[in-house]
Amino acid sequence: MITVTTALFCIILGLLISAPATCSQNSKICCTRYRRSPVPIQRIKGYREQPVTENCRIEAIIFYMPDKIEVCATQEDAWVRRALALLSFSLDVDLKMRTSFANLNLLLLLQHCE
Repeated sequence: MITVTTALFCIILGLLISAPATCSQNSKICCTRYRRSPVPIQRIKGYREQPVTENCRIEAIIFYMPDKIEVCATQEDAWVRRALALLSFSLDVDLKMRTSFANLNLLLLLQHCE
């Protein structure tokens, strides 16, 4: 009886050890397939790129949506390229506005000190 139990234990242990990883090095889930239909660009909160690694087998863009939803997409789709361009543009505009606002505050502060 002990040998059967030991054999089952070894088989189960072997299956667990050889199971493919589902998380990347940063403990983030890897995309395994793409969503092909567009998502509303206004709802996208941010994104990150998933490179091909030992654990993540496909390149992907992962869009962060409200309620902690992550959408996997490919840059081969036109809607993804448009979303990335719009997000990049809005980040650039936001940075320029913040810089202009900071410069205006500095100018007003300097004028007040004269």
